[in-house]
Amino acid sequence: MSKKICIINNYTKRIDDIKALFEHSVVEVIDLDDFLFSKHYKHYDKFVLSGGSKYSLLEHEEKFKEVITLVEKSKKPILGISLGFEIIGFTFDEILEKAVGFGSGIRQIKVKNSEDVLMQNVDSIFVAAEAHKWYFSGLKSMDILASSQKGIEIAKHPTKPIYGVQFHPEIDIGDKNSKQIIENFEKLM
Repeated sequence: MSKKICIINNYTKRIDDIKALFEHSVVEVIDLDDFLFSKHYKHYDKFVLSGGSKYSLLEHEEKFKEVITLVEKSKKPILGISLGFEIIGFTFDEILEKAVGFGSGIRQIKVKNSEDVLMQNVDSIFVAAEAHKWYFSGLKSMDILASSQKGIEIAKHPTKPIYGVQFHPEIDIGDKNSKQIIENFEKLM
C-alpha cells in the first residue's frame, strides 16, 4: 500500500516538480496558510516542507507557526527542502545565517555519513541545484549528513526521522543522487 505524503507548500514555484518526485506515494498538497497541525497530522504518513521565496522565516515567524508545531511534535518522517530545511533547523534552535549574495547555482556536495538510511546508494560526492538566501554554517543539535563549500546540505534530527536538504532535488540537473535521496525518504516507515 502506498504511503500518503502531505507536501506543505511554502509558496514554491516548483510545487508540481516536487509532487513529481514522489512516484511511489499518494501525494496531496496543502498551502502554508491552510495547514493546521491538529486537523491534518493524523491523515498523513509523511510530510514534505517545500522551499519558497514568498516569506522569509525570520521575518514572518508567525506565518510558520503550524509547521513549526508539526516539526516539534511529529513522530512521522519529515523532509524539508531549502526553506523547509530552514524551518526544521530553526525549530531545533539552529542558527540561520544570511547568504552573502544569493546562494544559487550547482553545488558539489560531499556525503559525511553514508550509513544513514537517507544516504543509501548515494554517491560520496554529487552535484545538486541550490537557490537560497539563508543557510546553516554549522549545527549543534542536528546530525550533518552532507555539506558543500557553502554550508550544510543535508541534516537529520538525532532521534526522529526528520531530515532537511538545503538544495533543490526537484530541479533536475541530470544527477541521479537527488532522486535516490527522495526514494530513500519514501521507503522510511
